[in-house]
This record gives sequence, C-alpha cells and structure tokens, in this order.
Amino acid sequence: MEKRRLAADVLPGYDPEIGRWLWALEDVRRTVKAAVGGLSQELLDAKPEGWNSIGSLLYHVAAIEADWLCDEVMGSHWPDEIVSLFTVDVRDDQGLLAAVSGMTLEEHLTRLDLVRSVLLDHFRSMSVEEFRRVLAPPLFGERRRHLYSRHMYMEREVNGIPLLRYY
Repeated sequence: MEKRRLAADVLPGYDPEIGRWLWALEDVRRTVKAAVGGLSQELLDAKPEGWNSIGSLLYHVAAIEADWLCDEVMGSHWPDEIVSLFTVDVRDDQGLLAAVSGMTLEEHLTRLDLVRSVLLDHFRSMSVEEFRRVLAPPLFGERRRHLYSRHMYMEREVNGIPLLRYY
C-alpha cells in the first residue's frame, strides 16, 4: 500500500506564505468533494429531524466563503457573478441554516468552485504585507489567515458531518 504524503505544499503562482494557506484551503476542498462525490439526490436532500441536509451545508460553506471573501478580504459588495449563485437566503427566520433541497450535487460543486475561483484570483495579486494586515472591526483585529483557518475548520467539519445537527 502506498503511503499518503502528509505535508503542506505551496499552491503554484502565489507568494509562498499565501500559497501555503491557499493550498490548505484547496486540500480541505478536495477532501469534502471526495466525501460527497456520487451522493444521490435523496441523500443530498435528506434532513432528519433536528439536523441539516448535506446540500444545506454545501450551500452554506460556499456562502460563507463568498461572504468572507467579499466583505472581509476584498472589502466590497458581492460581484454579480457571486450574487447570482445564491438564490436562497443562507439562514431562515429563526436564524438556522435554511433548508436547501432540489439542487443537484453538480450545482453545489459548481457553486463552490466558482466562489473559490474568485478567491484564488483575488489572492494571486495580494502582497504578503496585505495578507498579514490586521483587519478592522467587526473582526476585532483578526488577520486574513485566521479567517481562513476558521473557514478550513468549518469546511473540514462538513467532511465529517458533525455540523449536520447544531450549526
């Protein structure tokens, strides 16, 4: 059996410090895609009592990444290409994740890929100094890399599905 290589690489085309973080984001995304690959529509939409569906979680991950990218990283409004990907509010009237159903796995993966493509394009021209810059409130002094560390954690949880219940 071939051993897995357990090392973080640098995503090509980026400053090494930024490229390492982006490689980690991409690694988590590969893991999530492998975990959901081939899911039937029934499993994607299944929502047992008190739990979120996998489709709802995939939608939420894409929306949160878009929100962080546009609001906190770029400091701008969502571009039309991003807005058009989200036809359902992420949260319902009670503040819980909205139930997203009827969207195919291909639609969810395309949404994730398009948001990630905009993110990768934005970071390609970012300097290390800008990447390290402390962000203004409401993020209370966080750096971009800390935001993406939290995002990686959240997305990794989708792979293990613990967020199905209480998120």
